[in-house]
Amino acid sequence: MNIILTQNREKKIIHSYKAIIIADDFTGSNDTGVQLKNFGLSTVTIISKDFIDKVNNFDAVVIDSETRSKTTEEAYKEVAEIAQSIKIYSTQGIIYKKIDSTMRGNIGVEVKALIDILEPEIVVFAPAYPKNKRTTIRGIQYINNQPINKTEMSHDPKNPVLTADIKQLLKKGVNKDFYHINLEQIRNEHITNIVKENGLKYLYFDAESDEDLILIVKQILALDKRILWVGSAGLAEALVKFLAFSTRKNKRVFAVVGSVNSISALQARKAIADGEAKIVTINVEKAILNPQEEKDKLILNIIHNFDNGFDVVLASAIESKQIITASSLGKILNMPLDKISSKISDLIGDIVSEVVGTKRISGMFLTGGDTAINVIKKLRTNGAIIIEEIEPGIPLIELLDGPYKGFKVVTKAGAFGNEGSILSAMKYLRNLNNLL
Repeated sequence: MNIILTQNREKKIIHSYKAIIIADDFTGSNDTGVQLKNFGLSTVTIISKDFIDKVNNFDAVVIDSETRSKTTEEAYKEVAEIAQSIKIYSTQGIIYKKIDSTMRGNIGVEVKALIDILEPEIVVFAPAYPKNKRTTIRGIQYINNQPINKTEMSHDPKNPVLTADIKQLLKKGVNKDFYHINLEQIRNEHITNIVKENGLKYLYFDAESDEDLILIVKQILALDKRILWVGSAGLAEALVKFLAFSTRKNKRVFAVVGSVNSISALQARKAIADGEAKIVTINVEKAILNPQEEKDKLILNIIHNFDNGFDVVLASAIESKQIITASSLGKILNMPLDKISSKISDLIGDIVSEVVGTKRISGMFLTGGDTAINVIKKLRTNGAIIIEEIEPGIPLIELLDGPYKGFKVVTKAGAFGNEGSILSAMKYLRNLNNLL
């Protein structure tokens, strides 16, 4: 989504990033950026805030401030300037301050800079990275079960860690009163009520497992506030994982079977075998004689199934009576069978265009050459990028440009594949971490 700002009566289009990360060193930038990439976001790391407007073809941008070894004054100034440069983007998407899980660097003052400029409604501080043996228990940060100030981190020549007590660190650097959320409150899912009942804004969290971090994300997002997330790569992974799961859960897969091949008909019937999908069949007679009425009826049926949690297989020729009806109509109307087929393909293209426009689906399967090209044209793209082959001769593609740029589609020639090919393709699309 783009934000349109009006200044001096001129409109300026501002790209809206799905995630902006501010990190204090280059390797930290990349270990957080890769969490976004793993869940389907195209991600770039930049080393100058001035470059942010030049990478707006990416979903997410990581800005390396290189402030870990700077003085507190220098760190505050640099991060405040970064915050000012991203403020225009901060009303949508994720704003994430990446910190070192061993608590090195100018953490407090950098968080303060972001709070001062961005004015978030909630600040979440969760530095644990359980996969790498960094945990937070009773407000103390541990590495391999040792408080961090009792490890070699306390002897770091550039960034010695002087305290493992998170409240003490935040009080000194941010100068805000942070409220501690413990493991019991997290696991019993009391966070939302605690925040609402006490009018809390600044929070820091325990976590000793990836599941704890997921629970934190789930409950904080339920508050529906503008959030500044502060954490290591662990919280970043939990955040994008939860958002990817939520998106997948709420969006379905649309399969369109326009081929008259008997193999495709068998595959379409098999596609509903796991109970995740419903078949919607086209009434060929109505499609030819009253296409608008049939289109409206089919779209309502398809959307109804999506909204009830089912994938949909739209089919024009998987039942013998559909083929017989098409042949009979051709004779009655003195219309060649290929003309009948063309009209149905055109109707399917219109249906798909409207359904995709509702943003209810995360991916699509297409079979039947005429159907596929009609759909692609109706989606107003000039082509497709070949991503990979998911079965012999069955590729995954993404739309090259147009309003649905990046949308994932699996295509199949009518006679290709085995009995389970459509079902396999639909399962594949369900599992894609699609954040479009």
